[in-house]
Formats: sequence, C-alpha cells, structure tokens
Amino acid sequence: KNAKQTNNAYMKAFIFSFLYALSDEIHQLLVPTREGRLRDVFIDVVGMVFTYMYIKYYINKSFLKKLL
Repeated sequence: KNAKQTNNAYMKAFIFSFLYALSDEIHQLLVPTREGRLRDVFIDVVGMVFTYMYIKYYINKSFLKKLL
C-alpha cells in the first residue's frame, strides 16, 4: 500500500472508532443506571491517538527494519 491508502485507512478507523464511542455514550444515556458523558468520548479519542502513534512509529518502524 502507498502512504495515501494507509493514511486513508487510519482515518476511516479513527472515524469509525469515534462514532462507536459516541454511540456508546448515547446508548448509556438510555440505560437507567448508567451515564453518558462527553468526557468519556474524549478519553476514547485520546486512546485512539496514542494507539495511532504506537502503530505509526513503533510497529511500522520495527516491521520495516525486519524487511531491510
């Protein structure tokens, strides 16, 4: 894959994960003993960013070293 396709895949994964986190919080608003909070969506987004950085900078670089 080229860089554009890879970045597009990362963006799609981010959008899907964000929408899933948002829908989960909306679902929690409908459950009597739970609370849906935007703070939790923010925490999920922070986790997504750290995961992206880990994949981009550690896994990909170590994978490339094995190939070379």
